[in-house]
Amino acid sequence: TPTPTPTPTPTPTPTGPSCGAERLKADGTPWKCTFVDNFSGTTLNTKKWLPVKTSETRLTYGDCFMGLGDNVVVDSGVLRLTTRHEEQEVSCDTPEEEISSNYTSGGVTSSGKFSQAYGRFEIRAAMPTVEGKGLHSALWMTAADPTYYGSWPHSGEIDIVEYYSQYPDRLIPAIHYASLLSWSTRTNTDCLVYKPTSFHTYALEWTPKKLTVTIDGTTCVEHTISPLAPLTGSAPFDKPFVLNLTQSLGAGENALPEGARPAPATLSIDYVRVWS
Repeated sequence: TPTPTPTPTPTPTPTGPSCGAERLKADGTPWKCTFVDNFSGTTLNTKKWLPVKTSETRLTYGDCFMGLGDNVVVDSGVLRLTTRHEEQEVSCDTPEEEISSNYTSGGVTSSGKFSQAYGRFEIRAAMPTVEGKGLHSALWMTAADPTYYGSWPHSGEIDIVEYYSQYPDRLIPAIHYASLLSWSTRTNTDCLVYKPTSFHTYALEWTPKKLTVTIDGTTCVEHTISPLAPLTGSAPFDKPFVLNLTQSLGAGENALPEGARPAPATLSIDYVRVWS
């Protein structure tokens, strides 16, 4: 009697999102992919992102974030966020004030869609081609409950990197909260980047003890979480945070000079990947 051929055991189908090749933590254990967007479609995935509107979020630097439209475009595998001059003024009034501007901007947030405490947050992005002051690009994170520990900055903000057009050769990370440690331990203005207008990989590794920002694998900031009393331990960085990607006008020393009218400035995002 012929021996029956055993039925092969089917290979389990992976569940959850895929962040590509397996990545290992410092202790040798694998990271688990929890969120990914490769922007492979032709429209923004609104199950993952909320387009920013000044009228809803109150975010403005003298410009109007308009939500979906010409300022927030997914094309050829890239999310493109643009600040541009408009010939006609637009309005983006908030409940507190009337706002009108000749500049519109683009941004997205994962608020209400995705948040996470701790893990690895990686963004591959290319900064806009601009000359002189006036534009600001940011890959940043805020608490899902932005007032849990009090008003800004007490509930924390993590600027993975910011690009100020007055400093076209560098990206600047910043960690905002009430800290025992000096500001110099929470930022670095010397993270030089060759051609920021090309794609580079910007990442945050967040543990209960440390926040580490790297650019193309090179450490830019490594900060030990050290809150002022009454906060203790990992607070305020012990609660879920959301992702924010924004392209806007500049402010303060990086404000647009009077009379200047820069060409449209586009922040390009190739992918966003998150692990726990």
